[in-house]
Amino acid sequence: MNKKPLLWDKPADFNLILKHLQANQLVISTTDTVLGILGLFCEDIKNNLDAIKQRSSKPYIILIDKIETINYFLDKPLCPDLYQFLEQAWPGPLTIIIKAGVHIPQWAQSPEGTIALRFPRHEGLSKLLAICGMLFSTSANRTGQQTPSTYQELDSVFLENLKISIIVDSLTKSSHTPSTIVDFSSRIPRIIRVGAYHSAELDRLCRKK
Repeated sequence: MNKKPLLWDKPADFNLILKHLQANQLVISTTDTVLGILGLFCEDIKNNLDAIKQRSSKPYIILIDKIETINYFLDKPLCPDLYQFLEQAWPGPLTIIIKAGVHIPQWAQSPEGTIALRFPRHEGLSKLLAICGMLFSTSANRTGQQTPSTYQELDSVFLENLKISIIVDSLTKSSHTPSTIVDFSSRIPRIIRVGAYHSAELDRLCRKK
């Protein structure tokens, strides 16, 4: 593993990040929320994340490159009200939970048949997603441990774990706060986790739609 962090802002480093991801390797990276582990949206990566996070039943957030990508995960097109809500709320530190379409594999879903999606506000991630389409994302810590916001705070286990390929840093540090999670899988939306998205703005948008 390359223990000297790469930089999002350097073209050569960005190309190396992309190369590692496309080779089905994991990357620890700064994001627009907390320091995260990134990997391609595939079953092998999901299994690797389970081993690192020491969990298996809870799914991982899927980062997407635009609102329209949600339709890939659905049986029918996104409803107009939710689309208009997301047009105002995204990109940003908001994760939504929706019911997965019947064609979505079980390894990508929760036991309840839902998936978690986010469209991040981060220049480096946006460039990656424009190429990769989708990425798994999860905080860079074992389940139940403190979430780091800088690579200096990483647990040494992560630094020595051969399943982690490289670390990516940036001039803009990650937040100490994870994304806000809102469940849209039932008739009435509900907040699952209070996070980085401003609650007053979220309340305004939800009431509007």
